[in-house]
Amino acid sequence: MKDYDIKIKNSSEVTLYGTEDNTIVVPATVKFDTDHEQADIDIDGDIPVKVGIPKNAEHIEIDIKGGVLNVSNLAFERIEIDTKSDLKLALDGTQGAVDINVIGGNVELRVPKGFAFDTRCEGKNNNIECNTVTTADTCNMIELNGKNSVLKIIGE
Repeated sequence: MKDYDIKIKNSSEVTLYGTEDNTIVVPATVKFDTDHEQADIDIDGDIPVKVGIPKNAEHIEIDIKGGVLNVSNLAFERIEIDTKSDLKLALDGTQGAVDINVIGGNVELRVPKGFAFDTRCEGKNNNIECNTVTTADTCNMIELNGKNSVLKIIGE
């Protein structure tokens, strides 16, 4: 399985991590469907949740209402994060393009020291604030899409 569609129905704290043994780990309360090469994971609740997927994925799509999203130990071609509210996002040990789609919200993105990435700002009236150095020619492109939103990138 290479494609993952994750829907978080309430603001919550979600940790998405890569598993070393090619397994998928979800809490018992999560709705989980598989079809061909795609997995749909629906999370309904406002309690902290940990979800594990194989550490090498092609496409991950996350729809989250806001809150906190931690992504670690994953390599992907692209991860799309859709939110309609403020979101605190942290990347650690990841590799791949990150698309952040938000309308009228603020996203705070924390990246580890030494993380090589570049940024692209698309959409209408969006702004990227970055306190760390970006690197051209990297597969870690962080792109802000949407409207009237701010992405603040903090290097730690």
